[in-house]
Amino acid sequence: MAHSIIQKSQLEGQNRLDAEFYHPDKLDSLKILNRLKGENLKNYFTNVSEVITPFSKEEINNLKVYDLTDALGFFLEEGKKITSPLELGSTKKILQQNDVVISRLRSYLKEISIVKDEKAFGSTEFIVLRSIKEVVPEILFIYLLSNKIQVILNWSQDGTNHPRFNEEALMNLTLPNILLEKDKEIKKGVRDAFLLSDKSRELYQQAENLLLEKLGLKNFQFENDLFFTTKLSEVKSVNRIDADYFMPKYETILDRISQKGIRVLADNFDIIRSKNFVYKEGGVVGVIKTKQVGKQNLKFEVESETSQEISEKEKLPIMKDNDVVFASMGVGSLGRSNIFYDFEKNEREFTIDSTLRIFRKKTAGKILPEVLNVYLNSIVG
Repeated sequence: MAHSIIQKSQLEGQNRLDAEFYHPDKLDSLKILNRLKGENLKNYFTNVSEVITPFSKEEINNLKVYDLTDALGFFLEEGKKITSPLELGSTKKILQQNDVVISRLRSYLKEISIVKDEKAFGSTEFIVLRSIKEVVPEILFIYLLSNKIQVILNWSQDGTNHPRFNEEALMNLTLPNILLEKDKEIKKGVRDAFLLSDKSRELYQQAENLLLEKLGLKNFQFENDLFFTTKLSEVKSVNRIDADYFMPKYETILDRISQKGIRVLADNFDIIRSKNFVYKEGGVVGVIKTKQVGKQNLKFEVESETSQEISEKEKLPIMKDNDVVFASMGVGSLGRSNIFYDFEKNEREFTIDSTLRIFRKKTAGKILPEVLNVYLNSIVG
């Protein structure tokens, strides 16, 4: 069993006496880091805490608000454009170009990115780091994503339902001098990755536009009806009476795509469900959950695992190349989908939890997984 022996002096000023905080993996990572010459992170970056509230008098003109999930793919994706402080919804941190943001909530999700907007707003769960010594943000970005730093942050977390790491634990980490000496190479590598990400989004948008054009839904706008009616027979047939289900905009979309001819999902894809099962720390089978279904790709840094024995005993679905993973529940993530590509998984097997579904193309299926994925993530889905 893994254990740590520490000096009493190491406890002073920490306000923590739990075993997790002094996990051997964390202490080993800190030893390796502290052997390298460098200075504390706080000597290079300041932790920005400037905020804006929905009651602010500041004029806002098409600025973006980013939530934690917008940083899931390492690049701040999409965000929501607002034109008034009231649209903020709650207090947000003020971001500026080249700030590095990292979520202090659930570090294993690696919600880390560099702000490209001249000015924007972000969740108060973001720690916002701004250079004070002309250190390029790309260095900090790569540093925070590295395995050893992730281990340290993971075992610095406190809490169970919403684990967070202490900001002081982050700011006191050593930033090795060797990274500063390689700043040009690191900066180029990260910026090339950003360009590829932008190109990926551009190509994906082209694919979605083509799909919507073929369906007769390009530039489609919903009519904002204040009320609508339905038949009692329709209510009885679906056993639902909530207004959302019978909103006419869904009927409008169905009418349009029906004119183009439709295919049934189950005729083209096997719909595979999972079940509740026991997780096992250190297991060889990773468990993909809703939070791992990103907007651009699947995240394979999982918080839960299970054993091969449990996987086989419970007959859990093992993900295969070109599986479409669909979120069947979850606030803000319901309906999100992405494709599992075998080359991304690093030789490890993955299953899904009960909140997800796998759509696996049948041999005789006529619809490509990529087409289904774009369809599900579009206005139709």
